[in-house]
Amino acid sequence: MIADMIRKGVGLLALAVLISWPGAAAWAGGSFSFEQDLRPILNQQPVLAQWLTGGLDFDQTGDAVRIGQNVNPRLGGLRVGPYVILAKPKGAAGPFTLEVTVETEIICRNQAGKPVEVSKAQTIREKFSSVTVKPYKEGQ
Repeated sequence: MIADMIRKGVGLLALAVLISWPGAAAWAGGSFSFEQDLRPILNQQPVLAQWLTGGLDFDQTGDAVRIGQNVNPRLGGLRVGPYVILAKPKGAAGPFTLEVTVETEIICRNQAGKPVEVSKAQTIREKFSSVTVKPYKEGQ
């Protein structure tokens, strides 16, 4: 448990460093589709996916990190976690009142299937890591 928390913290720190370096445009934000991009990740945890989608209505799109062409020309434009999307209680009228963040572990592999850094990856797979739900106020 503690090792997972440390690994996640190190991963987030590394992502923050990558984004803050010169050439930060290499990692940019981009919109994603709930149905096409996020639902398959949530479905890796079927009980949690059912609980979330059974109790919440999600916006159709959200924001995620986008891999830049200059980081990996083959995978440039691919969206990866964390995914942030607005939601509200199922059937509630009015605006979205919740912000849902889905964290993922990014698994990069070369053509031989060995782990590599993102710049050398031939494939990227995401593994569900965690979800956070918090109140949303426009302009936060």
